[in-house]
Amino acid sequence: MAERSNPHDEFFKFALGRPETARDFLSHYLPAEVAAQLDLATVELAPGSFVDARLRAHLSDLLYVVLNILKRCCATWRQAPAG
Repeated sequence: MAERSNPHDEFFKFALGRPETARDFLSHYLPAEVAAQLDLATVELAPGSFVDARLRAHLSDLLYVVLNILKRCCATWRQAPAG
């Protein structure tokens, strides 16, 4: 069997690459006051690269979009390692 170059990264992408798993993770590990402000039923996987309002490019391994309780967009991501 071939040795995996980055098994932790592969596991992270596999485990949290499913919206239902990410939703569960966020509901358990975000501070209660933060989780209470989010509509976790709206968690969606989004494309992994984006340009922000200041026109800076960002790359991520996983990017999720979630609405807050006011139905405004919030985003959370895991930054891709440099290099």
